[in-house]
Amino acid sequence: MTTTAPEGPEFFGRTTEVEFLLEEAGHADGTPHTFVVGPAGVGRTDLLSAAARTAASRAHVVLRAGGAAAERDRQYALVHRLVAPLLASARLRDQAVAHRVGEAFAAGPGAHAAVAEAVPHLLRLAAESAPVLAVVDDAHLADPASQVLLADLAREGAGTARLLLSAPGTRIPPAYGEHWRSLCLGPLQPWEAARLLDALPGAPQGRERAEILLAAAGNPLAVTELVRSAARRRPAALHPRPSTSALMEDLLATVEALSPRTRSLLLHAALAAAGTPRSRIDAAAGTVETSWAPAREAGLVEPHGDGYDFTHPLARAVAATAPLAQRQAAHARLAAAVPAGDPQRPRHLARASFGPDEALAARLEAQAERERAHGAFLDAARDFATAAERSAVAGRRVRRYAMATFCADRFGDPGWARQLQDRALREGAPGAYDVCASLALADRQSSKGHQRQAMNTVAAALETVRPGSSPHALLTARAARVADESGWDAHRAVVRTAVLKASRTASPGAGPGLRTDGPTPLTWEGHTLPYGLAALVSGSRGPADTPLDALPAADGEMPAERLAAEAVLACHLDRQDLAVERFELVLRGTDPFQAGGLLREVCLPYAAALVDTGRLRPAAHLARRGHELALVHGSALDRVRTAALYARVLIQTRRGTEAKALLEQLPDLDFTENRAAQCLVGRARAMLSCSLGDFEDAYHHLRGLFGPDGEPLHPVQGLYCAVPLALCAQRAGRGEEAAVCVKTLPAVSGPVPTPRQAALLDHAEALTRDPGGAEERFLRALKVQEDGLWPYDLGLVRYSYGAWLRRRRRSREAREVLLAARRTFARLGPSAVDALVLGELRAAGGGRAEGPQRLTPQQRQVAELAADGLRNPEIARRLMISPHTVRCHLYRAFHKLGINDRRHLPGVLPPQDPTP
Repeated sequence: MTTTAPEGPEFFGRTTEVEFLLEEAGHADGTPHTFVVGPAGVGRTDLLSAAARTAASRAHVVLRAGGAAAERDRQYALVHRLVAPLLASARLRDQAVAHRVGEAFAAGPGAHAAVAEAVPHLLRLAAESAPVLAVVDDAHLADPASQVLLADLAREGAGTARLLLSAPGTRIPPAYGEHWRSLCLGPLQPWEAARLLDALPGAPQGRERAEILLAAAGNPLAVTELVRSAARRRPAALHPRPSTSALMEDLLATVEALSPRTRSLLLHAALAAAGTPRSRIDAAAGTVETSWAPAREAGLVEPHGDGYDFTHPLARAVAATAPLAQRQAAHARLAAAVPAGDPQRPRHLARASFGPDEALAARLEAQAERERAHGAFLDAARDFATAAERSAVAGRRVRRYAMATFCADRFGDPGWARQLQDRALREGAPGAYDVCASLALADRQSSKGHQRQAMNTVAAALETVRPGSSPHALLTARAARVADESGWDAHRAVVRTAVLKASRTASPGAGPGLRTDGPTPLTWEGHTLPYGLAALVSGSRGPADTPLDALPAADGEMPAERLAAEAVLACHLDRQDLAVERFELVLRGTDPFQAGGLLREVCLPYAAALVDTGRLRPAAHLARRGHELALVHGSALDRVRTAALYARVLIQTRRGTEAKALLEQLPDLDFTENRAAQCLVGRARAMLSCSLGDFEDAYHHLRGLFGPDGEPLHPVQGLYCAVPLALCAQRAGRGEEAAVCVKTLPAVSGPVPTPRQAALLDHAEALTRDPGGAEERFLRALKVQEDGLWPYDLGLVRYSYGAWLRRRRRSREAREVLLAARRTFARLGPSAVDALVLGELRAAGGGRAEGPQRLTPQQRQVAELAADGLRNPEIARRLMISPHTVRCHLYRAFHKLGINDRRHLPGVLPPQDPTP
C-alpha cells in the first residue's frame, strides 16, 4: 500500500531544509527521527507535505495525521487515525495482527499495554514490504497516550516507521522525550518570500508589494494574510474578497478584547520602526513600563530590556488596524518622541498629515540621498517617493519621482519602478533628471533580453543631455552594458560616439571624458568609471590606456554602486583579484533585501571572477543565489546567464547530472540580441559534453559561437572560448577547422589585449597553428600565467603543453609539466579535467601524482569534513571517534599537505586518486 499525500500549494524555498528532510524520510534505516519546530505560520505543514509527497512518489507507505484539541481526552485517538490505512491494507499478510490492533483500540482506557504492543508490531510488519513514513502535524495537540506511544516508537529506533513530527515553538514538547533530531524553521529568504507573494492570487505590485514583504519578515503565513488583506481593501468588482485565516481572526479578537489604553500602546508599537526603544513608545503613547503586561499576557508582544518584539508578524499588522485619524495622531506623537536626527522622524511627520510641505520633502530627499549612497535602496525609494508626494514645486516633484524610480529599480522591483516612472512622466519632462527613468526603463528592457529596445531608449536619452555631464556619463555606461550583452557592432558604435563626444568636451586638465558639472543626485567622481568602462567595451581604448592603479584603495565606506562599478571595470581588465576584493565589500555592506536589483547585477560577475580565480565553492553558492534572485525578479536574461555559470561550476565539481537538468530548463531567450549569454550557455553545454567524453558534440557547441567565416559572434567572449574550442577540436580531429576561428581573434582583441587575453591567444594558436612556433607560444602563455591569478587557465595550458611534449617523445619533460598541471587542478578541488590530465600523465610514463604525500582514508575523511567547515567535536560525532583522534589526523594531514591551518584545506586538498 502506498498512500498519496494530498497536493498542496506550490512550495517555495526551504531548499536546504527539504533536502535534509528528504534524506531522512527516504530511508527507514535507523537514522534519528525528525521533529520540526518553528513559530506559527513559518511553513511547518508545507514542509511536511513536501516530504510526504516525495516519499509517496518513491513507493513509500506514507501515514499522515494531525493533532486536534477536540481529541485530547480520547486516548490513542491520533495513533488510531495514523495507522487506520494499515488496518484495512491488503499488503498485510497476517490479518490477525490488524484484528488485534483494532481490538486494542476498542478496549478503552484499560488497554494501554495492548496498544503499546500491537501498534509497533503492525508498523514492523508493514515496513517489511516498503519503508514507512509516519507524518504527524501539530503533535503538541495529540492526546497524551498517543504522545507517549510516539515517544516510545522514537526510542526504539529502526524497525518500525520513520517518524516526522511538527509542533509550534522552538523546542520539542517534553512529552516526546529526547530521541529526535530537531529542525527549527526560520523565516524564508527574501527572494523566497517574494516568489511566494507573486504566486498568490491578487498579488500586489509596486510599493505595496515591497511594504508587504518588509512587514511579513519572511513568514509565509504573514505573506499570505497580508496579501489577502490588501486584496480586501481593493474594489470587490476587481478582486474577490478572500477570507482570513483562523490565526488572523484570533489575533483580531484578542486585540479587541484589550482595554483602550493597551490598544493605543500596541498601535504606537506597531507603527514605530523595528528596534524602537520601549521608553520612546511609552513617551509617545503616554504609558508606563507596567502598561505592557496585558499585551504580554495576551501573547501579542514580548518585552525585553528596553525593547520589544511582536510574537508574530501578523500581530504587528493587526495591532496597526485602527481608523486613519488615530493612526495619524499616533504618528504625530511618535515624531515628537523621536530625536531630531533620527530618520524615522520625517517619515512619521509625513504620515501624520496631508498636503504639500516643501520643507518636509527636502528633509526626506536629503535622507534618501544618504540611504542611496549606502545601498539602502528600498528606504531611499520610499523616502524619495514620499518627498515627491509632499513636494510643493512641480520640477522638484518630478526630480524626486525620477530618483525614486532609479532606487526602486535598484531595489529589484521593476513593477514599482514602472509605477514611479509613470508618475514622473505624468508630471512633465524633468530635463536631465529624466535620465533616471530612462536608465530604469533600459534596465528592464535589457533584463528581459530586449537589447535593441534598451539601446534605443538609451540612445534617445543621450541626445537630450550634455556630453561630459553626469547624466551623459551614466547613460554611456548603461549603453556599454547593453552593447556588451548584445555583442553588436552597431551598439558598440553608439558607445564609441558617446565617448568621443564626451572627450571633446573635457575640461582642461581633466583628461578625456572626465568633465564634471557640479554635484547632482547622479554625480560620479570625475566620471572616470563610466567612461572608462564604455571605452573598453566599445574598443575606443585598450586595457593599457585604462590603468587600475588610478583607482583608490577599496574602502567599505564607499557607495555600493561605486564599488560594484570598479569591480566590473576590473573584470573587463582581467584583474579578477581586485574585482573579488570590491565585490566582497559590496555584499558585506549591502542588505540583500534592500538592494536586490544591485545584487542581481553583482552576483554573476562576482561568481565568474571567483571561478576564474579558482574558488569554486563560493562561486557555486553565489551563482545559485544569483539564479534565485533572477527567478524572483522575472529576468529571463539573468536566469539564463546565472544558470549557465552555475552549470559550469557544477560540471567542474563533477556534478554533471545537476548541470544537465539546469541547462534543460533554460527559459526562452533570443540569442541574436544576447550573444554574451549565448557564449555562456555554449561553453556550459560544451563542458557538459566534454565531461561525458563527447568531444565532437562539445566542438559543435563551441563552433556555433563563431560565424561561418570564423569571426566570433561576441568580440570579447569569443576570446575566452578560443582555448576550449581548440582543445575540443584537437580531441575531435577538427584542428584545421578550429584554426580558421583562432586566426580571426588577434584582430578582434586589438593591438594591446590584457595579459590574460594574450596568454589565451598564445595557448589557442599553439594548439591550432603551425607546430614550428607552438612551443614558443606555450612558454609565453605559461610565463603570463605563472603568477597563478587564473589557476584554471594555468592548469589547462600546462595540460596542453605536457600533452604536446609527450607527442614529441619528450616524456621526462612532459611528466614534469603534467604533474604540475595535476597539482594545479588538485588545489582547485575535484574537477572534470582530472581524468584527462591523469590519462596524459600515464601515457607519458607517470604513475601516481607526486607533490603532496597521499593521505590515509581516515585522514582524508577528517580533512574533507574540516574543509566543509565542521569543527573538531562535530567531526568526532560524525565519524564516531574521539576529538583527540580528529586532532591527530588533522595534524598529520596538515604536515602532508604543507599547510598549518584548516582554512587552507579547500585550496590544497587533492582529489581522490583513482590510481590503484
